[in-house]
Amino acid sequence: MGSSGLESSTTADRSPLTAPSHPEPDLSAAAHLCTALGCVSDTREAAPLLEGACRILDAVGLIVWVWDPQLTELRPALANGYADKVLAQLPRVRRDTDNATAAAFRSAQTRIVNGHDLINGAVVVPLMTPEGCVGVLAVELRHGGEQRESVRALATILAAHLAMLIGMPRLADAVNA
Repeated sequence: MGSSGLESSTTADRSPLTAPSHPEPDLSAAAHLCTALGCVSDTREAAPLLEGACRILDAVGLIVWVWDPQLTELRPALANGYADKVLAQLPRVRRDTDNATAAAFRSAQTRIVNGHDLINGAVVVPLMTPEGCVGVLAVELRHGGEQRESVRALATILAAHLAMLIGMPRLADAVNA
């Protein structure tokens, strides 16, 4: 009996080495971030807060893509975690583009891009307002973060706050028309 106790202890000791666990996102930090986003009235004020969002989600980076109805494409409006040079080279995304960003925008549903050892995954969440989808939040994640329900939920909460910020000027224009 003592032998089996040692075996299960040894097996349990090996589990963390073979399947590293990542800490759950800090809900208190997420609440403070959402409160700060709720106080923002201009997208430029939101840009510095995105660094905190990346930290909470353990994200490589994130991009807020906004729909431009005149050009009929999504364009990056806010980002964190990527060099300006990289962002400048990003192509605009048309509605019919075959990728998760366009698919999330078209369907108004979250899309998941599965990663693996050599490629990061992503969670792409639509930015929904009373007018409909105004863009998407794309979050690049490492270590299988895209599979974690807590990360998906926080990305959705963040997208809801960003949607109101992005959609606010459009709503104001519609009310004043």
